Amino acid sequence: MSNKGKNYRLGFDTGGTFTDFALFDESGSTLHVHKVLSTPQDPALAVISGIEDLVKRLDIDAARDHLTIYGATTVVTNAAIERRGALTALLVTEGFRDILEFRREQRYDIYNLFMELPEPIVPRHLVYGIKERVNADGDEVTPLDKGSLDDAIARMKEEGVRSVAVCFLHSYVNDAHERQVRQLIEAALPGVDVTLSSELVPEMREFERASTTSLNAYTLPLLREHTGSLRKHLAALGFKDDFYLMLSSGGILNSELASKIPVKAIESGPAAGAIACTYYSSSMGYPNILSFDMGGTTAKLCVISEGQPSVTNKFEVARVARFERGSGLPVRIPVIDMIEIGTGGGSIARIDNLGLIQVGPRSAGASPGPVCYGQGGTAPTVTDANLILGYLNQEYFLGGSMKLDHAAARKAIQTDIAEPSGIALEEAAWGIYAIATQSMVRAAAVHVVEQAKDPRNFTMIAFGGAGPLHACRVAKSLGIGTVICPYGAGVTSAVGLLVAPLVIDFGFTRRMPLSNLEWDHVQAIYQDHEEAARQQIIQAGADPDRITVTRTCDMRYVGQGYEISVSFPASVEKHSVADVLLNAFHQEYRRIFGREIEGVPVEVLNWRGAVRAESPSLALRSATRLGSQNLQDARRGMRKVYMPEQQGYVDAPVYNHDLLPSGAVFEGPAIIEQKESTTVVIPGSSVRVDEQLNLIIQLD
Repeated sequence: MSNKGKNYRLGFDTGGTFTDFALFDESGSTLHVHKVLSTPQDPALAVISGIEDLVKRLDIDAARDHLTIYGATTVVTNAAIERRGALTALLVTEGFRDILEFRREQRYDIYNLFMELPEPIVPRHLVYGIKERVNADGDEVTPLDKGSLDDAIARMKEEGVRSVAVCFLHSYVNDAHERQVRQLIEAALPGVDVTLSSELVPEMREFERASTTSLNAYTLPLLREHTGSLRKHLAALGFKDDFYLMLSSGGILNSELASKIPVKAIESGPAAGAIACTYYSSSMGYPNILSFDMGGTTAKLCVISEGQPSVTNKFEVARVARFERGSGLPVRIPVIDMIEIGTGGGSIARIDNLGLIQVGPRSAGASPGPVCYGQGGTAPTVTDANLILGYLNQEYFLGGSMKLDHAAARKAIQTDIAEPSGIALEEAAWGIYAIATQSMVRAAAVHVVEQAKDPRNFTMIAFGGAGPLHACRVAKSLGIGTVICPYGAGVTSAVGLLVAPLVIDFGFTRRMPLSNLEWDHVQAIYQDHEEAARQQIIQAGADPDRITVTRTCDMRYVGQGYEISVSFPASVEKHSVADVLLNAFHQEYRRIFGREIEGVPVEVLNWRGAVRAESPSLALRSATRLGSQNLQDARRGMRKVYMPEQQGYVDAPVYNHDLLPSGAVFEGPAIIEQKESTTVVIPGSSVRVDEQLNLIIQLD
């Protein structure tokens, strides 16, 4: 073996059921994929276990080779949902202690007399009012009273508070009081973390700002401990460089910086999948994509138009009513706009009070998992149904490293679904599969239409461990004609980490009408933010000549209560900026609502920007491909699979995805197996294999 070291890039995505890995060997442009069961009690254990497996398999030597690691984590999300964060206090302007309790005083379900709201991250007894006041113009009305702050510090010390959020009125305009408070807390309570709203989310609307700041403070110690644990374990393996974490906006930051803003990594896993789809969109020439990511617990869908996913600054976490807007904790961060459905491979099927089959949102997760995993699960799931229908190979799940218990799955579906419904076993299994599929179809249709798009104009990219099993039928129901299942579909989110750019996002509030735009003031703030972000990205290793800047702003007609996001060029001239913004606003307003309102003035509330490095290149090809050009060499045999179009079980060819020759074309029905995922090709469709072993399926 040559003594010359190799360069590797490794992405890992911690999911609710599995932790996925994608390792790219830059010397051979080869992709190695891997998957292990997640360890919810300590997510770092699964990550380190998977990395050790790959290092051993490929004989990677830390002293000889260079390994760059990128990660997506559920630590922040799980801490918010399960309420496992640090004991946190919130400091607010005197008289506003109930800000988290009052919320927006709106009901997300106006006819539900028993409507629940999420418990605030910070309980009321840990919310302290501090005597101080700044008005909306940034002028000091009441100086900071150190006496009231000293009282709060004494009580926080007595309570054992580990983290503090500070959110004063109008601090997004004047942050002097918040900065003073941080200095005094750090001096009085060493080791206690402090998060300032004026730094994290310097925008108007105090409830959303307080909620976001509180959640960041609540999860900051946990993410820091998690990333610290990973760095320690990686150092023990010989890899001493810092690793990178995916942010919800689709960019990455080194883990040391990212651990200070954990709230911005709250949707890192789903964001990685969307970024992977933008890579495939560009490299394969499909500009309009509907990404379909179905894992063990949920399914996520994202609209990618003209090669770019839409980004929103309105997001909720820990919803009480999982799919009801307004029932969760609002988070004001840039996040890739997608919809999440409580349907995954582990979603539990049951019979409701009306005798109908229901699927999800409860999930068996990684532990105990579906019945067929043989780990103690007793409730039938979507994965169990896929096994009974013949779509999954009980001997080749996870490449044969995990055997599936067909008899146990059969018994669970027969006992819990078929017998109570008075139907045959295969009809019960198909019912589970079809209901899960249709729940995703309905959610996808609504999401696409809400974006003012027509799903028939899109191509679907399906990935995740369960995505390719359901993709053809989801796409067909939506009127989508082409489905792409990438090579390594089961770990596509991990692949997305390998092509994600370094990004720093920022935003600030300066409310002003277009008729009286103070552009010099806004431009100066932009330049300060952009220069600071640029320096951070360069320090992280970015090429200074390949850094780009994008700008957006939140605009509305004067008198409206909500805004729309409008893009505008960073190089716009002062004399034309008002006209540029007005034209862009009207164009976007017409796209969304089909009209514009004449004679009503327009104003800007929030200004936003992003500084990003160039995305890493990635020319993928399979690591296990043997170079065969004969389709028959990839054929594993025939298997009985359930196809309702053909009135039951039929014999379908089964192919090894790794051995498929590029350029091969064949018809459905067919099953294509990979270690991490299985693709079901329905009757009447055709498959073409491209140069990177991606499957391009044309539906009839």
